[in-house]
Amino acid sequence: MTLILSRPTVNWLLKMQKKLDLEIQKKKDITNKQWKEEFTSKHSLAINIEVSEFINECHDLWKYWKSKPVNTERILDEAIDVLHFIMLHWNKQKGKGDDLWNTHRVYAKVFADLPVDDVALEQLQEHDDLGMKLMILLKVLDRYGFTEQDIIEQYKRKNAINFERLEKGY
Repeated sequence: MTLILSRPTVNWLLKMQKKLDLEIQKKKDITNKQWKEEFTSKHSLAINIEVSEFINECHDLWKYWKSKPVNTERILDEAIDVLHFIMLHWNKQKGKGDDLWNTHRVYAKVFADLPVDDVALEQLQEHDDLGMKLMILLKVLDRYGFTEQDIIEQYKRKNAINFERLEKGY
């Protein structure tokens, strides 16, 4: 079974991300127009980097030559970074939580038999569809035994760190 986020959780994540993004815009003196137009390539690059960092932490799924055990804390931490940028992109492009919730739910059903392996990780990296990225991310987290509550708690921790960083001029 693929991990599926509840509607309230998806809406909460989008709301929390919007608050963070507005604070970043304010602290960095970024206009809405800049955020939506000029920063799109920066945001795309950021999500790609975060996905790569996440994939690297899931080395047991693709580094057949490596015997080192995975660090599940690092996997969840990197997943939350990916999640931040999925939510950022969704807020910029679509903005409706119910649409994201429905999209990732449908993908979870359609791709229920998708194995969690190197091919899934490759799809996570290459697919532009945010609902698909979210579904694959959650499928991988499910494979490692993470729950919706784990995601919420780690998102809260990481979000607090991001706000702290902003206050310190990061």
